[in-house]
Amino acid sequence: MRKLLTAAQACRFLQVGRSTLSNWEKSGAIETMRIGGTVRYWVNVAPTNKGTENDKKQNG
Repeated sequence: MRKLLTAAQACRFLQVGRSTLSNWEKSGAIETMRIGGTVRYWVNVAPTNKGTENDKKQNG
């Protein structure tokens, strides 16, 4: 699933600095969308099933 994030949210999620995010934007490594003069970043967010494997091992 893809989410549209602000620069601050994208940096936190991707664990990179603002300059890295900006470089990725300039090089086309990350897809962006401008909304009213503000840049948003498309980020792939995979759903997590935390504990699923552990639950199977403990219960199975």
